Amino acid sequence: MKRRKLLQELGSVMILLVAIIILFHWYTTQNRERMVERNKNYATDSAEIKATQVNEEFKNALNLIATYAYFVGESLTEPEITSQILKEMESHSLFDALLFASADGIDHASDGRTFDVSGSEFFIDVMSGDNGTAVIFDCHFFNETMVCFYAPILYEGKIIGVLRGAYLAEEYLQSMIS
Repeated sequence: MKRRKLLQELGSVMILLVAIIILFHWYTTQNRERMVERNKNYATDSAEIKATQVNEEFKNALNLIATYAYFVGESLTEPEITSQILKEMESHSLFDALLFASADGIDHASDGRTFDVSGSEFFIDVMSGDNGTAVIFDCHFFNETMVCFYAPILYEGKIIGVLRGAYLAEEYLQSMIS
């Protein structure tokens, strides 16, 4: 009789232990799925926030170069941008470099170097009056990819060239992502 009662109690304990193990397994599976879903939501939200920040950064840079171009155009006494003007602007600029391409398609750096960009997409866009953004992979003045923001410079209502604010892509994108 004692043995039978002991076996019944032992059987009850075993059934209870199996039920606990099953419930624990079910709980951990549900918890893991919930955590995966939370992580997906967190990653989506983080990516959306970062994309919004990058978009705002690009809009701000485009507005900034348009403002620079406007004030440069308004301050000119003749339709010419010299490397000295570029150097002075660059020293106070938020961009890594400022470049000016004259109406004939010659790009000027602040150190006096020049390069023909008359066939470049950004140059063609600006000469038709557009502002914009371009990624230049094979930059002729720097040994790395640049993210450029460009706007036309007007002198007496006529486009005399392109002002570009350039960020060295690796450093710029790294700072935006971090």
